[in-house]
Amino acid sequence: MPTAYDCLSPAGRLRDLIAAIEAVSPTIEDGTAQDQAFEWLFNEDITTNACDDNGLAFKERFILATYYFNDDGDNWTNNSGWLTAAAHCTNWYGIKCDGNGMVEKIQHNENNVDGSIPSEFGALDSLSVIKLFDNKLTGSIPVELYSLASLSFLDLETNTLTGKFIRSA
Repeated sequence: MPTAYDCLSPAGRLRDLIAAIEAVSPTIEDGTAQDQAFEWLFNEDITTNACDDNGLAFKERFILATYYFNDDGDNWTNNSGWLTAAAHCTNWYGIKCDGNGMVEKIQHNENNVDGSIPSEFGALDSLSVIKLFDNKLTGSIPVELYSLASLSFLDLETNTLTGKFIRSA
């Protein structure tokens, strides 16, 4: 990420947004959940500012918005606060952050989450708890989750997922 952000102009904001999410999704194809998340961040979430935290909120809100668009967020049992200007750490249902304002918990069990687990979750550096049990998740468990150093609890039961579950001794 760049060391200096330019938050005063639309062009600068666009450069900042691209820089903040580049490592998460280097290419964004039209019509994908990532594209929808990018468009939401740039056109609607205009209060988020990379100058406030070196692009951390851009990155995390992009990942969470990707999850929302990828997993039918409009039809979740509870999606209160999602895709609003409100702080995702305190106002988006099922999201909890650590003392540094980084997402550490995603808890959407029994919430009608319908889709796949986005690989972008692997870029949530402080993510330690994922509770997505009893939903409609399909596909494979993203390998990116296995590289999360902080991940200590993963509950995906009662979904239709494939992939390896790694158990610690």
